[in-house]
Amino acid sequence: MSELPRDTAIVHKPSATLTVDELLATESLIDRGYGYNVDDLDGRIDNVLTEYGFDDQTWPNVQNWFALQGDRVIGSIGANVLDEDTTDQGRHFWNEIRNRLPLLHRQTAGNRRLAKIWGAVVDPGYQGLGLGGELYQTLARELNVPLIDGQTRTPSSVASRCRIPGYRHFLGHREVTNIPVGSRVHASGVLPPEVATIIEITARMRHALVYQSFGGWTVGTDLLTPDIHDTRTFSPRIQNAFRKMQVYQSVLNRLPGNDQTAVLPLISIREEILS
Repeated sequence: MSELPRDTAIVHKPSATLTVDELLATESLIDRGYGYNVDDLDGRIDNVLTEYGFDDQTWPNVQNWFALQGDRVIGSIGANVLDEDTTDQGRHFWNEIRNRLPLLHRQTAGNRRLAKIWGAVVDPGYQGLGLGGELYQTLARELNVPLIDGQTRTPSSVASRCRIPGYRHFLGHREVTNIPVGSRVHASGVLPPEVATIIEITARMRHALVYQSFGGWTVGTDLLTPDIHDTRTFSPRIQNAFRKMQVYQSVLNRLPGNDQTAVLPLISIREEILS
């Protein structure tokens, strides 16, 4: 992996403070990073506003980190922070945790916040340099939350998430943490029961149905294209975690008029909670 240019800076910008100029500066990043092919102005504006939580009034709770090279935005990551005390979704989530996972609820006393990843994108010209991992690490370090939620269809986003130290990472019902071979956790091969419960709770919050055949759910192709990503350059753990989803997406893509893209939940939990 090559290194990022030394003049790359990562800055914190809550959605609630973003100016029109700052939103406009992300337009090329959103188009190029997600591979959008949108010609009309309204569509491009909608993509930018959706990326930072303005499409459903989530923006007051969305925290973002922008990667800048000079004045150019080359990457960003955002999280909707669901606090037990200040957001309705946060209260709902943590009430579910209290009722179904009382030990985890006690272990998170004083820091009951869930970071729901809202978007993570890197300009194609800067992909493969570790910027995604830097953005994830900065978010995790500055938010200091016990749980990080998300959904994905891309192996690179999983590899970036796995660079956050101090957490265990789960894609669907498989662990993808870079665990040393021979360690106690590696040897057990047992998925912590807390993970399946958290996936179920967060799926219902998304109004999504978990398909056990591949361990995730589907979203419309107007949100995510139904591509099948090549995982061969990634770790065996990531390859294995994506295999069922790849097969399921292949089946969907052979159906006439398919309008669904398969995604997997990506959950990160502090190591001490699961130790």
